[in-house]
Amino acid sequence: MSMNEPRTLDEIEAAMALNVPFGDWRYINDRSVLFYTRRLELLVRRLPEVEPLLAAWNAASPEARYPVLGDTVLRATLNAALGGLENGVQDLPLERYRAVFEDARRLLAEGRREAPTERGASRRLRVGDAAHHPWVWCDEREEDVWAQGFRQLFDQEKSRSLLRTPDEASLGVLRGAVALLEDVLPQVSRSVLDHAYLIGVTDVLNRRDWDNPKRRFSYDSFTTFTIPGALFLSMGMLRNPYKAAESLLHESLHLKLHDVQHTHAILKRGYNSDRSPVIRSLWNRWHPEATNEWPACRSLAAMHVYVHLALYAERLARDPERIQAVHGPLNGYDPVLQKRRSLERAYFLGGALRRECWEELGIGGQRMVDWMMGLLNELGAGHLPQDGNAHLFLDLYEREAKDFNVLLEGLREMPEAVSAERGQGLRRAVSEMLRDELGVAVRIAATLGDATASASLREQAERISTSRLSEVTDAELPRFLNSTRGTVASLLRAVPAERLVGMREVQSEKPLSELVREMVVTSGTQLNDMAAARFQPRHAAPPG
Repeated sequence: MSMNEPRTLDEIEAAMALNVPFGDWRYINDRSVLFYTRRLELLVRRLPEVEPLLAAWNAASPEARYPVLGDTVLRATLNAALGGLENGVQDLPLERYRAVFEDARRLLAEGRREAPTERGASRRLRVGDAAHHPWVWCDEREEDVWAQGFRQLFDQEKSRSLLRTPDEASLGVLRGAVALLEDVLPQVSRSVLDHAYLIGVTDVLNRRDWDNPKRRFSYDSFTTFTIPGALFLSMGMLRNPYKAAESLLHESLHLKLHDVQHTHAILKRGYNSDRSPVIRSLWNRWHPEATNEWPACRSLAAMHVYVHLALYAERLARDPERIQAVHGPLNGYDPVLQKRRSLERAYFLGGALRRECWEELGIGGQRMVDWMMGLLNELGAGHLPQDGNAHLFLDLYEREAKDFNVLLEGLREMPEAVSAERGQGLRRAVSEMLRDELGVAVRIAATLGDATASASLREQAERISTSRLSEVTDAELPRFLNSTRGTVASLLRAVPAERLVGMREVQSEKPLSELVREMVVTSGTQLNDMAAARFQPRHAAPPG
């Protein structure tokens, strides 16, 4: 291959999976062993009785050390014990710590190739037969120090969910997701799954709702630095193997980055996320707790995920017939759309990190951003303008339409008289909002010179009236909103980002991208107001 010849997808995947220091699992694991060995050595100075564990650790083979080193509870206990002793914490549960360390020492000395926390489960649930395949939490188990430690770690997250044992169908989807990953991204999946030791499947707090297919989950998946080596997937993610594979890849990448951070200067010395400049993720809704405003650490982690998801989606899009023949139908999962979103989001985050958070990164983090931007260019993001954010706002625009049903569910729970009154007000507000959105789309179409689109949009705007909308039932309202917004989004998404940035409306002299941004922000505010009004009492309480 000449120096100017573009790399194949296999070569790009190899670069992701085998890069040192950011990709190669062997290198990262060697560094993790060194990191935790040093932690143990420091702990021995404070707790000399832990020295037998250090001796067994050093004497164990890599094969025996791997499942013990990666055990979530052992890592977390080691971190907590060392941190507590160094900080002078007086009420450390030292007896439980000692029990964990002694059990780990015994497993290492016996050469047992199993995760300590997994041993107490009534059933061994795994997603594959290879040593690097993670095991799955079984909630029916012996309540030993390992189970107690893991449950405590999970409860501290206050995730508004419960751990559960997945049923056979859900476990089958999870195994199918691993098989799918290993088919389409064999090198990357081998690399990332090596950092995922444990999968916890979760469900809603009310166990009586576990058989309700319409139950809503508070999250899709998550990982956290305080629960090392573990990822959590909600039952809602275990319905479609393509979506499950995406979530598994997503969270495993976070765990991989956690391991990289052990021994590399990804963030500057003394970094504090509370003091970091933030990057607003334009594709997420505004929230009172600013959950769509990400500090440097979270922005870098998200970019890392989106780069890999772009390759995952590209592989699915290249050979959908063969992949569906092996792994089943996509069932609405759109790899072309997912690739575009991943490329645009990763490219946006990379540019924003360079502009706004560069000084928050260590030399390793800066090199990592540069490495990922190079991968993005090879995957096709190089033509995107750095300020071409209109398409990111359109992602939010469409997502808000899909979330609209939450408003209506609240109405159905109210008394009929209140529901009817507020339903009429809601339909009136939706009518006005959609007419405004269509009006903006008409202006953009006119600037682009698309007379046919302008006429069609004007006709739709004229059809939307309060009198017509008053006849739409609550059940029909989400479809009505989605179809109208779908029309607007389709028109705007078809316009290349560089045209939206470069063209200006004659009358307002604003770039078309700014008109898109204003439309989405205004509509989002209106939807938030509608949601707030849903919960307001009919009559204000008297003063005092």
